[in-house]
Amino acid sequence: MLQNIDDNVPNLENVVNMNSSSTDDTMRLAAITRKTAPPLNLERERRMEELCWYFLFPNGRNGFGEERENACTPLDYFQNRVMSIDKRFNRNDYLFYALSIVEYFRAKSSVSVSCRMRQGHGEQTPQGLVDNMHLTMRNIRGSASYWQKCCSELIAMVRTFGPPTWFLTFSCNDLNWPDMIKALLIADGRDIDDVDRLSFPERLNLVQKHPVVLARQFTVRVNALMRFLKRNKDCLGGLIEDFWYRVEFQNRGSPHLHMLVWCSNVPNFTTGFMFINS
Repeated sequence: MLQNIDDNVPNLENVVNMNSSSTDDTMRLAAITRKTAPPLNLERERRMEELCWYFLFPNGRNGFGEERENACTPLDYFQNRVMSIDKRFNRNDYLFYALSIVEYFRAKSSVSVSCRMRQGHGEQTPQGLVDNMHLTMRNIRGSASYWQKCCSELIAMVRTFGPPTWFLTFSCNDLNWPDMIKALLIADGRDIDDVDRLSFPERLNLVQKHPVVLARQFTVRVNALMRFLKRNKDCLGGLIEDFWYRVEFQNRGSPHLHMLVWCSNVPNFTTGFMFINS
């Protein structure tokens, strides 16, 4: 049985024992021991997700720790939850929870790989060990190691292809694109004929309510744009040889994209011409 959510939060004195002792007039030492049980751990408590998100799991079953005939990875499980037709799991707070769990197991696997690598190479200097940890943690998206890896890849592309031809920025007009608003209305269970009658606060509420739908629709548009640019040699002045881009999110949650593009057979600074796409 779950406790009532209206229960009072216990005081600090009910949770820990603090035995203060003074050694002199300038320093006070306190020995702190815990009275209650330690916090729940995801790997020890099989029903932790159901207990934390009881309004998403009313039956208290089928959470992340459920024993299944076919085991699935944390990434597969949470992708299934977030991308499913059931929009209960598209809550912003649940998205951050899912991200934290996926990165926890990803970081844990990286640490274990680092330990095996250290044992295989024998004795290493402290500096070498730090570099080793830096390399193994680079699969945590958004971390400093991850962006250092991306920066190294971009520098390698510049050294191979030379300076990029174009620097492009694409912003998501999520409040005015008809296809975006229709996708948000479908996710909200409403009629798509209401697009023209929606006010600005209603559109903004849809964007904030369904972040997963917005991100997926933006990805569809980006993929369609890249297919068009790759096939059209006149749009950017030549065929695209390679490209590199990064997706960022504004304060209100709308995504936008920064891209570097290398095109073939375009004028450069050595020809004495300046190419301007009007």
